[in-house]
Amino acid sequence: MIGKRIFYGIFTLGVVVLVVAFSEDRLPLDVSREVSLSSTEYIVEIRKDGFRPRELSIKEGDIVTFVPVEEGLFWPASDPHPTHQFLLGFDSEKPIQGGSSWSFTFNKGDTWHYHDHLSVASRGTIIVAGGDLDNRTNKTCLYKDEARCFDEKIRRALKDNGVEGAFGLFTELYETGKASASCHWTAHLIGEEAYRQFRVGNKFTPSRATSYCTWGFYHGFMETLLRDDRDLEKAAEFCTFIGDELGWEAQDNCYHGIGHGFTDDPPRPSMWGDIDAMLAPVLAACQELLGNTSNKWEICSTGGYSVLVGFMAEEKYGFFFDQEDPFSFCRIQPEKYHRACYGEVAPRLDVATGWDASKLP
Repeated sequence: MIGKRIFYGIFTLGVVVLVVAFSEDRLPLDVSREVSLSSTEYIVEIRKDGFRPRELSIKEGDIVTFVPVEEGLFWPASDPHPTHQFLLGFDSEKPIQGGSSWSFTFNKGDTWHYHDHLSVASRGTIIVAGGDLDNRTNKTCLYKDEARCFDEKIRRALKDNGVEGAFGLFTELYETGKASASCHWTAHLIGEEAYRQFRVGNKFTPSRATSYCTWGFYHGFMETLLRDDRDLEKAAEFCTFIGDELGWEAQDNCYHGIGHGFTDDPPRPSMWGDIDAMLAPVLAACQELLGNTSNKWEICSTGGYSVLVGFMAEEKYGFFFDQEDPFSFCRIQPEKYHRACYGEVAPRLDVATGWDASKLP
């Protein structure tokens, strides 16, 4: 019997290289298309619980083909989310599903992190021989791209020194103006690892950095928690812990994170353009968890409205502002959510009105 792992066999037949991927439930999974002796094609399975293998070492010129082996939609793309800018072109640009695949040729040696754009906690790494990443210390980096440098430094600190060590470096870089514009994504990574530690009882000492980069830490923590077990009580327990350590403002940021975590980002295609479908799960969750707690349920709901308004500002997934009346969709929300909705739209009025405030009613 084959265990819970994937085995790769590489066979050379004349001038043709074939890569066969074996998994526990399909033997063999697939055989690659023909390529020259100078390059090899590798298969990465995409499942609902992530990529297999999660880390793959190849050489420059090799091809990686992503193959969904379970029902559902998947979207492999380079970090960071949602811009995919670290490795341009490494982006399927649309969902793929069982019966289809998507391939990318890695022509530049380096360590490339990627994720499923439709389920950002699903992550993988492609290590391309010949890379120039300097991993000797947490504070050195050979990248000219400052965003990648920042991301890699925090990843290394998280791996070597844990959540508190990563927070220490994150704080230092942020407060000295060395954080990247994509630091929200990097803060997600710390939040995800913090959740894994909190889940098994390993609490950490939080700091003011939990609110940096538009609360990315809370978003990452709550998205991971709510994806793994959707345990609302555990989410509330963590926010209470944050409040005890850092005060009510940090606790409110945590409640906002619950709302963000319960909102599909990005939304499933069946939700595209459907505001009610986007908001219904998060509003119900906030009400269930915090409905009897002052206005905390309202703060929780801002997390959902924040995600939706972000999509509208970027005109993504079928969502957009009515430039003649950007608050129109807020007015049709239940009245108790009006303040949360208006509060999230207001900072985006420049975009919402097409940079023409005279359009406001």
